[in-house]
Amino acid sequence: MNIDWSSLWKKEDWWALWISMVIFILSIYSLFGWLPKVNIWINLSNIITTIFTQYNYLGIFSIFLLYIFTLFILSIGAKFMNINLRDFIIGYTFIFFISYFVWILGYYAYISATPDLWNKLGIKWSLGLTGDIGYIFALILGLIISNLVKNIPKSLQVASNSFLYVKIGIILLGISLGIDIVKNFSFALNLIDKIFLFSLLYIFSAWTISYFISKKLKLSKEESAVIASGSTGTSISSIIVSSELFGVNPIIIGILYSIILIISSIELLILPFIGYYLLKGYPIAAASWVTSSIKTDCTSLTAGVLESNLFSSNGWILYTSTLSKIFIDFLLVLWIFILSIVWNIRNKNKVSVIDLWYKMPKFIFGFFLIFLLTIILQKIFNFDLSNTYLQVGTFIQFFFLLTFFSIGLSTNIRKIKDIKAKKLIFSFLISLLIIIIISLILSIIIFSNITLSGEIQTSNLTCQVYK
Repeated sequence: MNIDWSSLWKKEDWWALWISMVIFILSIYSLFGWLPKVNIWINLSNIITTIFTQYNYLGIFSIFLLYIFTLFILSIGAKFMNINLRDFIIGYTFIFFISYFVWILGYYAYISATPDLWNKLGIKWSLGLTGDIGYIFALILGLIISNLVKNIPKSLQVASNSFLYVKIGIILLGISLGIDIVKNFSFALNLIDKIFLFSLLYIFSAWTISYFISKKLKLSKEESAVIASGSTGTSISSIIVSSELFGVNPIIIGILYSIILIISSIELLILPFIGYYLLKGYPIAAASWVTSSIKTDCTSLTAGVLESNLFSSNGWILYTSTLSKIFIDFLLVLWIFILSIVWNIRNKNKVSVIDLWYKMPKFIFGFFLIFLLTIILQKIFNFDLSNTYLQVGTFIQFFFLLTFFSIGLSTNIRKIKDIKAKKLIFSFLISLLIIIIISLILSIIIFSNITLSGEIQTSNLTCQVYK
């Protein structure tokens, strides 16, 4: 057999891993404390602070520092991948600043503030879409540019590399999950086995049912897999990972995430209260049900905070919500990864290990590699990665933001009709309704007999708000 050694690991995958490793190593030594943090805002003061307060004096200049650092490290990658450096720098500069502008716009209080923040902000209403709406703003702006501008400059085409950006974001997600798991494993070991069992049963049942619903609606198996992942997971990563692994049109990410964001905002206003009254005697069951039923990071965590306040919890509800979300997201990535291997094997009558390796998206190995490294550093070498968590989390948001804008820039909106958008949305909504019921049943069965006492310490998990 003739092996094409050059394609055993794509340059793009290599560079995504190395960029992630550089960010990880530097963040361990807290060298990114100057990273900008966008706060929920009403007026123009204090929109931009930094993740470490000692650097707040930088203000808006911290955005330029982020631009300089990412331009430097991505330019090395562009050279490594034989991309014209001049075109990349010009295109990336435009993409960076326009993306960051819409990200800031997404944090406007009347657009993004959740109900628990209204009093602090001095407002009486908001759309409650959370800062994650910035992703959708970026996607829409990218779509407008790509479909109204007749000839997209070559520099923009070169720099709108959504595949590179999303791979970096997903690999970095391995760090975030690794830190989350170790941090929460130190709490209440008697709950972990139940949360793990709940997450495992929930993923298997919810994903399978959602997949077959989509297939019944005559969607392709690839589209069905992405819908199943999006309706099962509790963060944007589930959609992005599955769309990459199963090779679907990137615009599906934007369509599904748009509807997920709207539905999650509605759920946030309703489900915590339903959980409180419906499961009043079972607070842990309520926590797992509400968290697993809401599909974006910020809203699911905020729902946990609201549920904790309703039950006047001493920390256990917030802990259960957080750990349920972590387990679901991690196990779902693992589930999707295993399915993609089976997928590739079944698509050919005979398949060698080399053939399978050619077809597999290698960046997912980077995700698991950096996840295991994070666990080892904490458990064996006793590294304190709490500051790393904040820094890496900011980079994850940033690279997902670039991903959405780049997807918009490279999408012809007239082709949306080719991907059966109405069927996608209808299938997702039916799946979500059934999954909410499945989650409720599993939560009652697994957690209804748990009574807890004592206090645990929890970190502030609410969305960012200016002080």
